[in-house]
Amino acid sequence: MKTKLSSIAIGCCSLLMSHIGLAAEQSQAKNDSLIHMVMFTPKGQTAPQKTEQRLNEVADISEKFFNHWMHYWGYPVAQPFKLNRNANGDVKINYVEGRYTHASKKYENYGFYKKSVIAQTSKQYDLPKDHQFWWAFYYPKKIKKGAYVGGGDFQGGFSRAGFKDVNGNIDVNGSLAAKGTADAFLLKAVVHEMGHALGLPHNGPHIKDGLGNSLMGPVNKRYKQLNNGDERVYLSKASSAMLWKNPVFTGTDKDIDKKINFSLNDYQAHFDKSKNQIIVKGQLKTDYPAHSVVIADTPNSIKSAYWQKMYVCDIKEGGKFTCVINEPEQSSGKLQMVFCFDNGAVMGIPKSKRSRSKEKLVWNKALRKKYTFKKGEYQFEQ
Repeated sequence: MKTKLSSIAIGCCSLLMSHIGLAAEQSQAKNDSLIHMVMFTPKGQTAPQKTEQRLNEVADISEKFFNHWMHYWGYPVAQPFKLNRNANGDVKINYVEGRYTHASKKYENYGFYKKSVIAQTSKQYDLPKDHQFWWAFYYPKKIKKGAYVGGGDFQGGFSRAGFKDVNGNIDVNGSLAAKGTADAFLLKAVVHEMGHALGLPHNGPHIKDGLGNSLMGPVNKRYKQLNNGDERVYLSKASSAMLWKNPVFTGTDKDIDKKINFSLNDYQAHFDKSKNQIIVKGQLKTDYPAHSVVIADTPNSIKSAYWQKMYVCDIKEGGKFTCVINEPEQSSGKLQMVFCFDNGAVMGIPKSKRSRSKEKLVWNKALRKKYTFKKGEYQFEQ
């Protein structure tokens, strides 16, 4: 059972060594899920001199970031953010030179780039392809469209980021959006896209959290403009819940390919006007354990999913749950719900039953319930 840690324990987390549990040679089986860092350069281009230093900084600050916030929200894991590391604890960087030049523009196509990186890296370094996570950096020039992009789920994912050869050092104990080298390197964007590779959707900061911008929230530059230059970045509670049983956080691929059967009963939502809260209740029927419910409140008033807020609640004995949405917008919109299972799966609709929607800001894997807002009241579809 997860437990919320005290502020003293949280403070201790930030002092942990960056190579948590990885000072010795990794002993995982070859097919265990790992995050692989790749420095991908087009034909005829060499990686910059600072590659080793910079990617180790990125790895270390990311590991500390996830470790701290998972503990903060009460979702502790023994070995968070399992990167493929060498025996001395340094991150293993897979250097790969492409078959085409940058001028060919072949790597502008994300699908082609992704396929090339995985195929070449796995072959060159004898790495498995299944259930792996690829954190790929491209150098020398920024790809014009989609330079920073990522996608995946608990069974594997891929992230692409431009490698900006900037001066200085990244403070691994600082913010992902700290002024100076971290900001110039676009570190928050780099880790944000890796979040997508791990299966995280966009979700914005909560005002009541008072912790700054969320990792999966809006572009850092825009957030700072709206919030007096606030450079703090945190992992939301909902994101923590969705990552808690991901294989690169638990260290096990147990049941990663298991088909889960589930259904939702007694799904109800109502508005408590006295508390300005939306209360969501239901009961999950499943043949496999699940620990949390995550609900995205997606009002029509927002133009980007960056700003939608997500809420999480525990699944109690018998599958019953009660979630509270305590920062509702005065707008019509929709609730989008997923369940977090103990093998790392996060879904409200099985893959086989999902369909594409022309509706804006749809979370494809989520169950959706629309609502209307009128005269201070919310009405929910049945």
